[in-house]
Amino acid sequence: MQRKELEKAIAMSLVLTAFSGGVGTAAAVYHDTAGTYNIGAQTVTDVKNNAFPGYMPGYLATADAAVSGNGAGVVMNVSGGAFGVNIGSSYNTGLDAHGIGAYNGAEINFAADTTLSVNNAATHTTFDNHGIVAGTDSVIRIDSSAVDITVSNGSHNSGLRVYKNGQIIVSNPLTMDITAGTAGGSGAAYGIAVDTHLGEAGDAGHIETGAVTMTVNGGSSAGEYDAGIAVEQSGSYTANDKVDITVSNSANGGRVAGVQNRGDGAVVMQDVKIAASSSGSSEAFGIYNYAGGSYNLKNLDITASSTGGQVVGIANISSVSGKVSSFEAADITMELQGNGSEVYGIQNGLDSTNASDFKAGSINIKADNNGNIIGITNKVGSTFSAGDIVIDGTGKSFMFGIENQTANQMGLENVTVKLTKKDGGGGATAGMHGIWNPAVDFAAKNTTVILDNTKGTDKTTGINVGSYKADIDGDLGLDIKGNTGDVVGVNGTAEVTGDVNAILSGEKNVTGINGNTTVAGDLNMSVNSHGATYGIKGNATVDGNVNMVVVSDSGSGVAGISGFTSVIKGDLNMSVTGGPGNIYGVDGSLDVDGNTNVVLYGANNGNNYALYGSHINLNGAVNNIHVYDQNGNGLRWAGAIRGKTTIADNSVTNVSVVSTGSNSIEMMDGLREGLDLGKNAVLNVSVIAPDATVGVGNEQQKGMVGIFSWSNSTPIVLQEGSQTNVMINGCAVNSAGYNGAIGISGAAQASGDVNVNIISEGGIGLVVVSYDTNDAVYNGDVIVNTNKSTAVATVDSSNAARVGTSSITIDPDAGKKVQLVGDVKHFDDAAMLNNGADIDISFKNASSFLTGASLGANNTDRTTSLSFDNGSLWNMTGDSVATKLVNDNDATIDMTQGADTLAVAEYQGDGGNFIMDTDLGSETDGDKITIGTKTTAGITYIQVKDASLTNGLGEVTGVKNLLLVTDNSVEQAAQFVGKELNAGGLWDVTPTIENGLTALDANGNPVGTVNEWYLTKIAKKINNDTSVLLDAADNSYALWRNSNDTLRKRLGDLRHRSNQTDGDGLWARYTGGKFGSGSFDSHYNMYQLGYDKADNAKSTYGFALERGTGRADYSLGSGKDKLFAGSLYGTWYGEHGNYTDVVAKAGLFDTDISSYGDYPDKANNKNHAYSLSIEYGKTIELSKERGVFIEPQAQFIMGRLSSSSYTTDRGNHVYMGGVNSYIGRLGFVLGQKTSENNDVYFKANLLHEFGGDRDIYMRAANGETLSDNRDYGDTWFELGLGTNVKLGNSSHFYGDIERSFGADIQKKWQINAGVRFEF
Repeated sequence: MQRKELEKAIAMSLVLTAFSGGVGTAAAVYHDTAGTYNIGAQTVTDVKNNAFPGYMPGYLATADAAVSGNGAGVVMNVSGGAFGVNIGSSYNTGLDAHGIGAYNGAEINFAADTTLSVNNAATHTTFDNHGIVAGTDSVIRIDSSAVDITVSNGSHNSGLRVYKNGQIIVSNPLTMDITAGTAGGSGAAYGIAVDTHLGEAGDAGHIETGAVTMTVNGGSSAGEYDAGIAVEQSGSYTANDKVDITVSNSANGGRVAGVQNRGDGAVVMQDVKIAASSSGSSEAFGIYNYAGGSYNLKNLDITASSTGGQVVGIANISSVSGKVSSFEAADITMELQGNGSEVYGIQNGLDSTNASDFKAGSINIKADNNGNIIGITNKVGSTFSAGDIVIDGTGKSFMFGIENQTANQMGLENVTVKLTKKDGGGGATAGMHGIWNPAVDFAAKNTTVILDNTKGTDKTTGINVGSYKADIDGDLGLDIKGNTGDVVGVNGTAEVTGDVNAILSGEKNVTGINGNTTVAGDLNMSVNSHGATYGIKGNATVDGNVNMVVVSDSGSGVAGISGFTSVIKGDLNMSVTGGPGNIYGVDGSLDVDGNTNVVLYGANNGNNYALYGSHINLNGAVNNIHVYDQNGNGLRWAGAIRGKTTIADNSVTNVSVVSTGSNSIEMMDGLREGLDLGKNAVLNVSVIAPDATVGVGNEQQKGMVGIFSWSNSTPIVLQEGSQTNVMINGCAVNSAGYNGAIGISGAAQASGDVNVNIISEGGIGLVVVSYDTNDAVYNGDVIVNTNKSTAVATVDSSNAARVGTSSITIDPDAGKKVQLVGDVKHFDDAAMLNNGADIDISFKNASSFLTGASLGANNTDRTTSLSFDNGSLWNMTGDSVATKLVNDNDATIDMTQGADTLAVAEYQGDGGNFIMDTDLGSETDGDKITIGTKTTAGITYIQVKDASLTNGLGEVTGVKNLLLVTDNSVEQAAQFVGKELNAGGLWDVTPTIENGLTALDANGNPVGTVNEWYLTKIAKKINNDTSVLLDAADNSYALWRNSNDTLRKRLGDLRHRSNQTDGDGLWARYTGGKFGSGSFDSHYNMYQLGYDKADNAKSTYGFALERGTGRADYSLGSGKDKLFAGSLYGTWYGEHGNYTDVVAKAGLFDTDISSYGDYPDKANNKNHAYSLSIEYGKTIELSKERGVFIEPQAQFIMGRLSSSSYTTDRGNHVYMGGVNSYIGRLGFVLGQKTSENNDVYFKANLLHEFGGDRDIYMRAANGETLSDNRDYGDTWFELGLGTNVKLGNSSHFYGDIERSFGADIQKKWQINAGVRFEF
């Protein structure tokens, strides 16, 4: 055959159409006698009345056949050319019509191309038409290159039919077009029928084909079942090539099926394509397996639809007790369309004890219906296994992707279920379920469930395994959207070897996984609803990372993970937002090996805890746990971590709770109920509720607390090298020490460092409560900053049944510091009790201090021991009491910070210091120290800030005695000695302290007793930083004085001018030098540029600009000076060598001052300066020949430095009065001129300052004052050498060097050099 003809032959169509006929038998080619008959090619049309006797009544009505054989041993061979059969519409015998028939053991072998057309009369509606029929024990073999069969009219019609163990074997492509009766007759249409109608139990007919293409058009009669392939009894069908089936009917109450097996036989096919459709209420099945039969297929493609009946892609069921229907295929694809009745993709088993077995490779189901949809259902007792599964369904009522009603576990590979609810779909009880598997574990590989129930009102469940587990060997994906019904991603235990990726939302209650969860990969989940909302409601074990977002505005309960114990081996990243109910990030014990990042956005009236469990283990390197008030209404119960918490070595953990409302708070904690912070770990805790208050009643757990522990059973352990930073901003505690801002509360074992910052007023930094037994020991750095609050405290128990002892000990290890800003206090409330409360704090080095008072100790059941050593400091801000006080080795207890009294039961002092406010002049006013029962031998130094330093009354004179210390101890072993004090003001003050027996009154009598110590004298001197400020005033005067000069220094000898009538002069000069006194040295450099003009031979006028710098070195300081000045001058020469020179100058000094004393300081000062100089001299020639001359000189300089004031960086205010200077000079110049009109000279001067008084007033920031007067009046000599050298006709050089003698501020040297040009 040509290729086109072969392709046409392979395309086979099967159409069934039934017509009925009259009574009789006819055949064109018929043999019923044993033998072999060879038949050539021919065409048979409308054969009639060729009877074949021996037919078995009751099984098949008598029939006409174009070719028929009847009887054992009858062999008919048809070969040659084409063989055609056409039983036309005029066929009116009333018999069944067969194209080819073999009966009762006959054998027909076709080798010719075969075309069969069997069309019974349209009016014959009760007779069957069949293309090829193999009856009892008969065999028909068709080895034609193509077989085309068309059957129509009649009743039950088929293309190929076998019964009673008959066989048909078609080797090559088969095309069939079969149509059932259409003239009102009943009957079904089949493309291939095995043991149908006449079959009995045990019949095992068989049909085997190659490629098949068939079209089956079912009848319109109600209740008819039409199929492309129908197998019953024990018959079987095998297809060795592709099968393409199109089947449909228009009946009500019937069924169409691509393939149906209603017996226990077998169907074996390769690639199968089925299109099944029905109208009315008829059902449409792709494949129907009914009574224990079996299917074995390769690839299967099903399209099925019905306008009103049920639609099933594959029904693998057994209605026969004891028989198991089985189905096996490689890859299955189906597309199903319903219109209100149920749609099943695969139905495996019935609602009975009869079992079915289903095996498949991949399954892809797409379904659409206006009613229920079930992608796969596995009924009672059945077994189901498959490879990859994809289910995509759209429906209106209840919907199941996969439904397993059995206790048998389904064996599945990768699963994807997608269900979508249509508009107006679902009722309150319908439900959308991706996978429904409540009676056994659900096992699959990668599983994805996508549910969109936003248009329904029923519940939505991704995977439901009830009390069993979902065992996913791979990844689990959930994308589920609900409406007003509850939404659950997985209902039951979930075990996933890969990742979990879940997004869930709904208008009511939503839960990601409702059961214990184990994930070997990452867990990524987002849950959003307006009802109760949970990420995981059960224990969670995740080997990878957890990334979870949970959002709800409901008060019905919200949590990321809610279970007894959860273990996260990767990172935990979680954000939880809830409404006005209980909200948790993780509710239950938690172990996290990776980093933990949890943010909770809470609301008022419920619990708001990021982590809440009996134990919380954070093993990550960086952890962030935060709780925020989301709507400004505040948080009532809130905490970042509640539970015994362990934090890993070398980690950094940030914890915060922030409430912005002005509501009443019950509990708000950073960490509560125990902590073990690892070595070298950092913990930062913030609790912020600045506008909140705390409910009434004294309860230990109330308030804003950074870290909280009930008792020694759940201590706060801060390991060596760790750093804990706590910041609290809340409300003040009440009078009992409850219900406010607290940094760390409870039993503690702190080897690491602690830093607590209480921003709000009235809080407590560190506290222990006498609830059971509460002991806190701190051995690292302890830094507590409070705002007018308590740094360290004990509080009585509010629970009368749980009264114990409490103690807090701060005993830093070597090199560690204690810095406390706030009081040390025992809170005492008469309504509460303790069995002993102790505070013991040691300040061991110069970096340690206490700024606050010691309050509440009664030395019996409330004791306070304070030890200051090695330069540590107590800034005592209020009257204080202490059970034991140690003051050793240059420690300082400063009572001038607000205290008036100090009462100590036991005192030890050896080398320590007290700083006390005193008013010696009053002899009554001053700080007081009282020692009670015991002292230890040693010397304590007393330093004083006396009122005389600040009250402006001047030094205290006369006999004065002021009681400072009363020692009532038995030993009276302490000794007190005065010591110099520089308090950072202006003075060093040294008091005289004497025992009461040696301190005498004006009459020489002792003023006190042996147990009293008195201040009797005060000596003061300017301190080292003040001296710098005073020396700076001297330096500014001296620098200005040294900037004054003479005519020769400024201009040289003007008589050397080349043009003495109208010449112009331009000159530049440098002056540098050094001056100083016993307390400072100063270097300076001056630069001048000037211009003048000769008005005539006797007079010159000009001006000059000057800039200078200086550096002063003081004993403990330095200064930098800048000078800017301008001057005008005029010079007149007489007839006899005399001259007069007048200079007016104004300038500005800008001075920077730095001191390096006990209290280093900086300042800037500016002074304006003015001067007027008048100089007169006369040159007298002593030897004209040798050029020797002498020049007597007189000069008077009037100057002024303006007053100024400035404030130093440390707040010391300085006022410097102005200085009026009047300096007179008498001197001479002795020199010799050369013939070139050059000269050298020696000069000597006597100078005297007639003015020079300056008043200075200072007030320090601490109130100390100083009034001083500086008198710069002085007489001194200056000697020098100089020269004038002519450089050319219009230029010359001049210079000199000099120094002074006898002055208080000495000019140690000065050099002056200039050059002048004339033109």
